[in-house]
Amino acid sequence: MKPCKCGSTEFVSNLNSYDVFELVDGKLEFIRREFADEEEEIFCRKCTKKIKIE
Repeated sequence: MKPCKCGSTEFVSNLNSYDVFELVDGKLEFIRREFADEEEEIFCRKCTKKIKIE
């Protein structure tokens, strides 16, 4: 893999997980982390261009 055309070498994935909380005695408590069923995509952190992974 090469740097992005903008020169950045940092990449991020799409949001593929979320946290589940429950209200217990008036306070939020972490229950679990769930993952989305979507295919993971990678983007340049600087210019946000979608990166094709070869």
